[in-house]
Amino acid sequence: MSVLASATSFELNGGWSFYRGDVQGAEKPDFNDSDWRHVSVPHDWSIEDLPGQANPFDEKAPFRADQGYMLGGIGWYRRIVTLPADVATKTVLLRFQAVFMDARIWINGELIARHPYGYSAFVLDISAKAMPGANVIAIQVNNQAPSSRWYSGSGIIRPVHLDMLDKLHIDPLGPVITTPEVAEAEATVRVVTAVTNGRADAVQASLTSIILDPNSRELRRSVETLPIAAGGSATFNQQEELVRPALWSIESPALHTLVQELRFGDVLIDSRRTKFGVRSISFDAKTGFLLNGKHVLLKGGAIHDDNYMLGAAGVPRADARKVELMKAAGFNAIRSAHNPASQATLEAADRLGMLVIDEAFDAWTVPKRENDYSRFFKDNWQSGVAS
Repeated sequence: MSVLASATSFELNGGWSFYRGDVQGAEKPDFNDSDWRHVSVPHDWSIEDLPGQANPFDEKAPFRADQGYMLGGIGWYRRIVTLPADVATKTVLLRFQAVFMDARIWINGELIARHPYGYSAFVLDISAKAMPGANVIAIQVNNQAPSSRWYSGSGIIRPVHLDMLDKLHIDPLGPVITTPEVAEAEATVRVVTAVTNGRADAVQASLTSIILDPNSRELRRSVETLPIAAGGSATFNQQEELVRPALWSIESPALHTLVQELRFGDVLIDSRRTKFGVRSISFDAKTGFLLNGKHVLLKGGAIHDDNYMLGAAGVPRADARKVELMKAAGFNAIRSAHNPASQATLEAADRLGMLVIDEAFDAWTVPKRENDYSRFFKDNWQSGVAS
């Protein structure tokens, strides 16, 4: 399922300054980073050539074979974002798809978050720290050896976005869409949507949900109006019945679109477009796996998130290409070993008709490598899967 916000959203993939190593004071807004390298993200510093060497491989690297004889360590990223004069009236969100690993994030010199897990997306509300004009984002990434039993790379390995939303807005993680009843003749689509009111006054908000078929023709429309207290939130529950829907399958991966429009009075405040498939799944020891009531033999392969010579940089086109190659080779299922797959991977699977086992963690409370995520699991597992 993919979510696209129509509110102002910016890619923050270019314009970063990068320093490989640790440095004092790099989180401060007035720090001089003029001699740092300019990079784009997704970015993996481990795959890069080391100073004075013809290639990045180091036979004495502490990661050794687990990390392809490359180095981790500490790296710093900095970027300036210019925000408008009315930023105080907005909700400002930073969306990271993944940073490997143990990232600390500062806004204008203030530490606002630490996100230890290197593979999960996370959203930071920076509204209270955002200012009109120039704002400095500083990120320290700490990948200490040995942190994984495969090549993880190091750095901001997946895309970054900044969203500018009204104080009244649809939850940034988007709606929850389920299809509890599915048959060729009829299917039920259930939509649960959280709406946040960060305004100083209570509101009556209306949420319109429109379901489009794979050819963008409108099938169903529903409107619900709820009161939302100042500083509070409300959950909208909407349900529609689709007659003879196009079912998502491996052979015919039909995708519907949910269009949502949030209004306060007659004013359109926020909107989302979310693609989803209408399908049912079940499995047990007797019948195996059923998709839309039909037995399917899984022909799956496990993939890691690295992209060969790009290292762990999760360039969306490279991630999608891996799924395309697997589909062309006859696979119908993917296991993301051993961590959440990228958004681009999941979107490609939806589009191409690939089933996905989207894993959460490799290291839980018992370590597999000295500095892996097990160090943080007990206190951070919820944030690791919250997105």
